[in-house]
Amino acid sequence: MRSNQLLNDNLLEAFIVLITEQTGLIVKERDRDNLKQEICKRTQSLNLPSPENYYRLLSTISNTNSLEWQQIISFLTNNESYFFRDTAQIELLEKQIFPELIQRKQTTKTLRICSAGCSTGEEPYTLAILLKELIPDLVQWNLQIIALDIDCEALKKAAAGIYSSWSFRGVKPRIKQQYFQLQNNQYHLNSEIKEMVKFQNINLVNDSFVQATWELNNIDLFICRNVFIYFPEDKIATVLNKIYNSLQPLGYLLTGHTELAAQNLSCFKIQVFDESIIYQRPESNSLTNASPNSIRITQPKTVTNQIVDLDRISPQQEKFNRLINSIEKSFQQSQKLLSHPLPKIEPPSIKTNLSLSEIEQLVEQQQYQLAITQLQQLITQSTNQIDYYYLLAKIYADTGKHQDAITVCQSALQIDSLAVSIYYLLSQVKEELGDFIEAKELLKKIIYLDQLFIAAYLNLSQLYQQEGDLKRAFKMQLAALNILKQLPQNQKISGMGNLTTQDLISQLEIII
Repeated sequence: MRSNQLLNDNLLEAFIVLITEQTGLIVKERDRDNLKQEICKRTQSLNLPSPENYYRLLSTISNTNSLEWQQIISFLTNNESYFFRDTAQIELLEKQIFPELIQRKQTTKTLRICSAGCSTGEEPYTLAILLKELIPDLVQWNLQIIALDIDCEALKKAAAGIYSSWSFRGVKPRIKQQYFQLQNNQYHLNSEIKEMVKFQNINLVNDSFVQATWELNNIDLFICRNVFIYFPEDKIATVLNKIYNSLQPLGYLLTGHTELAAQNLSCFKIQVFDESIIYQRPESNSLTNASPNSIRITQPKTVTNQIVDLDRISPQQEKFNRLINSIEKSFQQSQKLLSHPLPKIEPPSIKTNLSLSEIEQLVEQQQYQLAITQLQQLITQSTNQIDYYYLLAKIYADTGKHQDAITVCQSALQIDSLAVSIYYLLSQVKEELGDFIEAKELLKKIIYLDQLFIAAYLNLSQLYQQEGDLKRAFKMQLAALNILKQLPQNQKISGMGNLTTQDLISQLEIII
């Protein structure tokens, strides 16, 4: 029997859970078929009887820099990079952040910078070139640029410092001429710049930032761009906490433009520039052990209606204009993972009828098909339970079956045309599909039905931002803030996970 015939959906799910637990990397729905092929390929290469044996092999290897884990990591990660990537953020570093750090560190002449997810080295070498040009007396400085990545093969290429012309798209000719030598159509980085960067293999999620041979502490600038897009929300929170504690007071964190949009960042001071947002650890040490909690969009709960006159809200245009250049979207789905190391290769036998809470446990264990079957049975037996429809539609949405999710939502609305939770989920599906007009209409309807539903205001604000309608975007955020100030401080916000009223007020007041 061929390997792919032995790799059933249940075992594939177990591989995905194991990969995330060991590496922090998520496997997107569109990558599952390719992952399945890669697993079968590795099974055959190792002459193992079945993919289950390969799973057992991986589960016994805890070190992710082992050969087999590196095969999986290289397959899942994208090592595409180039020099001076994201010109806006590079300009922010060159004209704002680096000059401020250089001025502040003149007395000690010590500067520690970390580039996480450095791939084949273009980013840390870009930082080295910038600092070479900004610090005239660089030889008198103790400058450390620590570059991190989980992919050992990428780090070998980075250490070699040899690149094709594709790595220089948009780079000024002067930079290439001054810092590289062209040999056999390959650009070789000058040894002076190479020596400024030290590369280190690290698993950001599972490895300690303090080890015997090297330490990630007292960092002045921690750059972690296009890394969190590979992680589920709980892993992002784990790494974010490590980064926070590795920073010096007043140290900076720079990420991709929207990568932390669904995180609680109250432990950071948020600095908003035209080019990007950057996060700064406060000078006080009182937040050293703070653990940032991820914001999760969960099933909304109904709250009492209250009329809010949005036309009376006066926009504060200038500050908001700066913010929306950097923030695009805040909603991301969280993913809960199995904690058991070995899978059940065949689906377990379950009761004919499960309760809603038992079905939710199946979802947490990623036994989606079993949960779908149970919910379909419950809906057949009791068609007026909106909660059943909501959970079924959410499973479809979370697993990329958007049209099925829409169909279930429409069926639910035929039963209860005032079900705010269904409208909200449907708006998220429409937004995911790029139907922003319909998503806006659904969010407006939610506000009409439940004018205390904060998540609808914020999502609608983000859609207006994407359209460039800054006045309406700001009006939505200010409306949300005004409503929040009328609610109890410790009340949890519908549609915003564990965030309380005070948590969200604090974040909005930083933004507005």
